[in-house]
Amino acid sequence: TGGSLTELKHLLNRAALFAGNLPEIQEEHVNAVAYRCSPEHVFQLSGAILSGNRSTALALMERLLRQGEEPIALVGLIARQYRWLLGILAMRAEGKPDGEIASVCGIYPNAAKVLFPAARRIGGKGVLRGLVALAEADFSLKSSKLPREHILTKLALHLTA
Repeated sequence: TGGSLTELKHLLNRAALFAGNLPEIQEEHVNAVAYRCSPEHVFQLSGAILSGNRSTALALMERLLRQGEEPIALVGLIARQYRWLLGILAMRAEGKPDGEIASVCGIYPNAAKVLFPAARRIGGKGVLRGLVALAEADFSLKSSKLPREHILTKLALHLTA
């Protein structure tokens, strides 16, 4: 987790969700959702996707998978970004300023530099389409026999369209 208690908290929350109704979180649950690569590389992937930079997004996705990052974890990270976009758009529609939105949503300043322009670029319908694509990729990763790399490539292509 890089030594951050916040990252540890998020890891445990992801592991608990992954474990579902089981009474305990097992090591395999943690391993399934733990980030194996630096958060910086994952942030770069999110930035490439949110800016619509298809070639960079595909290259980073391939690199992260080669380095052992779990596809489910990548989908979860990207989904978090899209949920933030949804919150940004909803609060902007209420007339709230970006600074207040960032504070209420817990968006870090470096993330805000990517998320706020992305919310404008992608728009409400695009964010909803992205969330649907993320849910479909999550379902496919958990239930399909398709290669996981193909599922993530299709997702990156969809999100950068």
